[in-house]
Amino acid sequence: MSVHLKNLFAFIVISILIRFPFFFRDYIDRDESTFILMGQSWVDGFLPYTQLWDLKPPLVFLFFAAIIQFFGKSYIAIRLFGSLVIGLTAFFIYKIGKKGANGRIGFFSGLLYIYLSSLFGSLQGVMSEHLAMLFFVLAFWQLLETRRNVELFFSAVLFGASLMFRLNLIYPVGLLFIYYLLSYGWQAKDILLKGGISLAGGLFIPFLTFVPYWLNDIPSTWWNAVILASMNYDNPTYGDMLEAVLQLSPFLIVYFLSILKREQLGLFNGELKKLTLMWVVTGGLFFMLIKSGKVNSHYLIQLYPFMVLPIVSWISQLRKLSFQQVKPYLMGLFLLLPVEAYMEYGVIGKRYWEGQSIYNGYGITIPDYIEQHYEEEVTVFFLDYHIGYWELAKLPPRKVVTHPSNLLRKSNYPFIEETEEGPLMELKYILEVYQPDLIVSRSRHISFSKKDSAVNQFFEQYLQDNYELVFEEKKAFVYERMEF
Repeated sequence: MSVHLKNLFAFIVISILIRFPFFFRDYIDRDESTFILMGQSWVDGFLPYTQLWDLKPPLVFLFFAAIIQFFGKSYIAIRLFGSLVIGLTAFFIYKIGKKGANGRIGFFSGLLYIYLSSLFGSLQGVMSEHLAMLFFVLAFWQLLETRRNVELFFSAVLFGASLMFRLNLIYPVGLLFIYYLLSYGWQAKDILLKGGISLAGGLFIPFLTFVPYWLNDIPSTWWNAVILASMNYDNPTYGDMLEAVLQLSPFLIVYFLSILKREQLGLFNGELKKLTLMWVVTGGLFFMLIKSGKVNSHYLIQLYPFMVLPIVSWISQLRKLSFQQVKPYLMGLFLLLPVEAYMEYGVIGKRYWEGQSIYNGYGITIPDYIEQHYEEEVTVFFLDYHIGYWELAKLPPRKVVTHPSNLLRKSNYPFIEETEEGPLMELKYILEVYQPDLIVSRSRHISFSKKDSAVNQFFEQYLQDNYELVFEEKKAFVYERMEF
């Protein structure tokens, strides 16, 4: 077996081992649960944004739909394929690191990516960032290797595919190709040719995702959800962007040090253009994150592939001991880091030892409670634990609440068909017209909403007047309509 195959196998095995104990949770992040619902809807014959709705490009839902189509309702299958995606991404980070430095730095860069994108927060779920970065990193590696126009086209196709997982990657992609076209000293006709090839490749996959809507005579559905809704996403304030800069400051320090001390960094053997390609794409990612005004843990997944290489390179430059002397300490560190995984192994081990199902979480136990106490025709509104719709084979009361937080996102409403004028009117419709028999929540007020907001005050009063609490356990509440 070649070194490359051995490393690929190692990355996949390590990724699975770290993430395996989380295969049995009901949900890890609300986004992942939403992707599962959207994927199931596609399997049932409904294009994304028609029956259900979420603010993500369609390839995210296709990934989940494909798994559900072949493996059914399986948390294990979804998270296993997520682990494979992360292992493959780590492998191409290794390839970039090997090309830019050496195999050892490449390997530890890939390994560090697996850890950073699998631990700390809600990263054990399969996130859109995980999926996007497989194509993004592969596209970047291909761009580094590009010699012919056909290779440039293939790289652009991969970048275009990454956009159909995370449209905000348009910033680093656009910046990267502008630099690529203008920095190589080509004549105007060559720039136009390569620019046309890049544009055609970049639009190829997005156009393919548009075709089904075109053929079904609903092109505006795709355009509104994929393009317009993303462009009109909640605008951050200058304060939000400043806070994002502060949160990113450790990475920004490493980034600027790698530019100022590039000779000491020793990457790409002095090939400044290739090194600059990495700086440009990383700068585009920083711009993207700062512009969003948010730096959630899963947003950073998009930054990690291009930060692990300089981090590992700096560490290799700082150490004074030989690798053989440092190796035991490095192995010890990598064994200690997955504390979250060890704790979750303990949880499922304890459940198995006590004869309980290793599948756990309120997204499973509450649907079990509902199935035991109510008829199939019961209607349910999940304000939280909305993976319960999947467990019960039910749909959300309205497409806007496929992801619970979308109820409160005013910027989405103009682009979602069959919705009311805003959050309060939509909530009134759900409660007064749809009249769910059961409401499931993790608290006595609406998550994501301020307690003194008009939406939350209406909800609490309506709940008090029309529902009674029938199930309560820590952070899980089930309310039944009084006249049910």
